[in-house]
Amino acid sequence: MPKGGGRHAISQSKEDFGPENLHVHYCLCGEFILVVDAPLAQLPRRPFDGSYCLVNRSGPAYRTYKLNVSEHGKDLPPPRPLDKAEGDSLVVNAFGAAGKEGNGVLVNHDGGFEFQRRFFCPRCQLQVGYETKPGEGQRGDVTFILAGALSSVQNQVPADAFGEPTLTPEQVRKFEENRLRAKAKLQERERVQRQNSAAERPNALGKRPLQVLPADSTSPTAPNARYAATATSAGTRSASNALQAALSGPSRGPPVKHFAGADGPGGGADTAPLPSMIGQYVEYDLSTLKNSRGGFLLEGEEDDPRRLKERQMQEELKRMRLENARKQGQLRQATMSLDPTENPKCVHCGTLDLDDQLRTVFGVMCCTNCKKERPEMYSLLTKTECKEDYLLTEPELRDTELMPHLLRPNPHRPTYSNMMLFLRCQVEEFAFSDKKWGSAEALDAEFERREAEKKDKKSKKFAKKLQELRKKTKTNVWHRRQDAEHRHEFEDATGARGETVQRCRECGFETETETF
Repeated sequence: MPKGGGRHAISQSKEDFGPENLHVHYCLCGEFILVVDAPLAQLPRRPFDGSYCLVNRSGPAYRTYKLNVSEHGKDLPPPRPLDKAEGDSLVVNAFGAAGKEGNGVLVNHDGGFEFQRRFFCPRCQLQVGYETKPGEGQRGDVTFILAGALSSVQNQVPADAFGEPTLTPEQVRKFEENRLRAKAKLQERERVQRQNSAAERPNALGKRPLQVLPADSTSPTAPNARYAATATSAGTRSASNALQAALSGPSRGPPVKHFAGADGPGGGADTAPLPSMIGQYVEYDLSTLKNSRGGFLLEGEEDDPRRLKERQMQEELKRMRLENARKQGQLRQATMSLDPTENPKCVHCGTLDLDDQLRTVFGVMCCTNCKKERPEMYSLLTKTECKEDYLLTEPELRDTELMPHLLRPNPHRPTYSNMMLFLRCQVEEFAFSDKKWGSAEALDAEFERREAEKKDKKSKKFAKKLQELRKKTKTNVWHRRQDAEHRHEFEDATGARGETVQRCRECGFETETETF
């Protein structure tokens, strides 16, 4: 009896092709199966089982490919020799194989039978394709590749290998019923929304159509708890309120109450119902509220020394202005008397039109014209000029009762100290008085003494620096002389009497030596 065994077949197209645009596909086990000139996704598919079609006959769909498959799988027996009498007949064995040598399968398809010659992976014996034309060693018009059997990446399962999940008829029926119920609910909701929008749509005049609003309407004029009758307003409500109460029916919730205070939600006036005309509101105690800056961690002024100093300066300026206004309040907008002799007049020309700044800040009765004509008296001096020219101290200038002054922002920088302006006549009056220097000559003598003292200090400082410079200069000269010190360089020589001596090469100094 002859031995039976499997047969390994390699199928390829008739035309040779180069390596351009080749697409290689592998079995799930990693074995090379197919190389074709187009990806599988571009190939036509069979409606029966979704297989990819490799057309073998000439035409627009013809593809060039090479297929490495085996015609016998692990579920099929090896081919057996047949008698001559049954060579032209179709034989189906116990495993369902059919063909001249038992390597085909009959498939029931559309009420008939289809003969399939199946192809298997040479390594794992997994079916990867088939042909429908019978005959050993012959090619059909189309070679079919099963969907999900091959992968373009080796040892990677394709996405279509698992197929779509199948549902039972009972599951399909339940899904359809749930879908219809959800669709009916959605249609009912849309119908109600259309009715509400049509009812609230204004007419041609921009007004809402006349109708009775339901109690659960979201309109701002809909009946709510504020129209509900209370024990105090039941007998005094108007006809319109009674109509609204009748339409809306009984109140669905408790009446609006006051915001509970610090005493808690106890009885009394805090929980008494509000009158009907007030409506809904919440009463807050503004004295207990605190600015939390919306929950953000902002940098406070207390953490910034510059901002804190600026704020303190502003508060000090405000306090000083209020103090000056309090002290000089009687001079501001003085009332005119019927007696001309009692009204304030200019000390120079006697006019009643006084300069408001001189009168309110410095308490000087002078008009604007006289102020311009006498700059030696009414010009303004800065604090620095008062210190340098009149030798006044800081405490004296800070005393508002002794030296009234006008505050202005610093022209150099707003964050600097405020500029203090003084009236020249008042500064000279205080400086030349017995409280300070006594006279102008005494002020000049003090000024000359201070200048001489400054000059003396400056000369002493210069002499001290000059002495230090001389010390540094002497030290450098001594170092230079020390660096220039001569060193002898001796060499052997013979003296005048024939003795052995050592003589310096540069200066000629000789010293006698003895040789042993």
